[in-house]
Order: sequence, then structure tokens, then C-alpha cells
Amino acid sequence: MNIAGILLLIGLSVATPLRVFAYTATLGVDNFFNGFLSTFSTPMHVLLIGALGLWYGHAAVPRLSYRMMGVFTGGLVVGLSGVSALAIRVMPEYVLMMWVCVVGVLIAWSPRLPVWVSPGVLFISGLCIGIDSSPGYVTFGTTVMAVLGIIAGVHVLLFDTVFYSRLLVGHRAHIAVRIIGSWIAAIGIMVCAYSIRQ
Repeated sequence: MNIAGILLLIGLSVATPLRVFAYTATLGVDNFFNGFLSTFSTPMHVLLIGALGLWYGHAAVPRLSYRMMGVFTGGLVVGLSGVSALAIRVMPEYVLMMWVCVVGVLIAWSPRLPVWVSPGVLFISGLCIGIDSSPGYVTFGTTVMAVLGIIAGVHVLLFDTVFYSRLLVGHRAHIAVRIIGSWIAAIGIMVCAYSIRQ
């Protein structure tokens, strides 16, 4: 996948005419495979995970290690368990989109950040994705396999994005990724404004 593939993925993610919901209404999340595929059927989750992958692929942050993935997985599990066990309501779309905006700005700005910022960004991202899961579909009886599927899908998408973004080398590729980061931030602002207006 090259820069055109990444642009196509972002374009398809935001081209959906539907509002931002955690899951599609076709199957729900009741087993491992539906949990795995639910990550790819939620455009704003794909956008956030893709933004994280670009940030770790090109920004001046530590490489994505197993410890960092543990922090991300911890945030994801805390969010999902809060949805399924504590019956937390799904957060409004604009909260997720504001966080997408923050990650997009980090990509576009590409600043040198303290070491503790990177795990914090990963934890909050995992928490946002986990909380944005609908409690109507994630129930106690199906939680284990569905949550494992969601976690697997999120990790596959994140690892693929990091891997392919690291293949984009050179000054022009770095500039292109920063431009994509500004687009991600702009998409976040537009969807956030639309959600608040509704």
C-alpha cells in the first residue's frame, strides 16, 4: 500500500452517508468474527486507528513496542468492559471526533513530545474506541469472544498502518503524511461540528 492507498482508505472512511455509530445494524457483535469485522465497518474507528498508525509510522515518537501496545490494549479493554459490564452509555460522536482531531494535529505538527505523551495518546485512543462500542450489541454472554474479535481487528489495522507508513520514506513522503494529518484534523472538525449541530 502506498500513499494512494492510504488516501483511498481515508476517503472511503469519510465518504459514508451514515451518521457515526459504533456498529452497523446488520449483524451486531455476537461472536469473534463479527467483533473482528466491526472495527473495519466503523469509519471513525478506522480513521482514528489509521491516524495513530501514521503518527507512529512517521512522527517523532518512540517506536510502537509491545509495552505501547499493552497500554493501547489496556485502554481498549477498560473502555469495552465499561460498556459491557457497567452499562456505560455510548459517548457522543463529537468526543471521538475531537480526539481524532488531536491525533491529526499531532501528525501535521510533528512536534518533539515528552516520553509520557505517547502512552497517554495510545491509552486515550483505546479508551475512546472501547467506549464508542454500543452496549446494545455487546452483552455479558457474548463479551469474551466479541471483545477478543474487536481487539484483534483493532490491532491488525493498527499494525498494518504502522508497517505500511514506515515504507513511505523520504522528505516528500514525510510532507505528504503531514498533509494527510491536517486532512484528518479537518475531517474531525467537520464531523464534530455536524454532530454538535444535530
